[in-house]
Order: sequence, then C-alpha cells, then structure tokens
Amino acid sequence: MSMTHIPVLLHEVVRTLQPKEGETFVDGTLGSGGHAEVILNALGERGMFIGIDADAQPAGITDCVEGYIIIECDNSCGSLL
Repeated sequence: MSMTHIPVLLHEVVRTLQPKEGETFVDGTLGSGGHAEVILNALGERGMFIGIDADAQPAGITDCVEGYIIIECDNSCGSLL
C-alpha cells in the first residue's frame, strides 16, 4: 500500500506567505517537503529555501527538490534554545 503525502493547508500557507522570485525562506518543519515544492517554484532560480527538520532525511523531500543538501546533526550539536 503506497501512501501519498498531502500538505496540510497548502493554499492557505502560500496565500499568507506570498513567496516571490528571489526571496529567501526558512521552513523549520520541512516534513515531506509538500510546502517546500510550491514555495521553491515561486522563488525561482535566484531564491533560496532552507529546510530544517528533526529527521535526518525527511521522507519524500528528495523526490521534489533537485540539488538538495542534507546536513545531519545529532544531539551532540547542542540545542538551539
């Protein structure tokens, strides 16, 4: 059984954030990358998207984002708080 990820409130998020070409976005809850894919398309080649997630390799992100870089960090990296 294959499951498809459906981003929650996708249209509402994009309408609220209004991403534009060349902007920089940081997503602190990257998850499966559903929001990232839509925002990346709006940012164009000059934009930058930084995705952060507790999982070392969020499920599905490699399917929707070309040229991704994953930096793994375990608890030895310290807390951001």
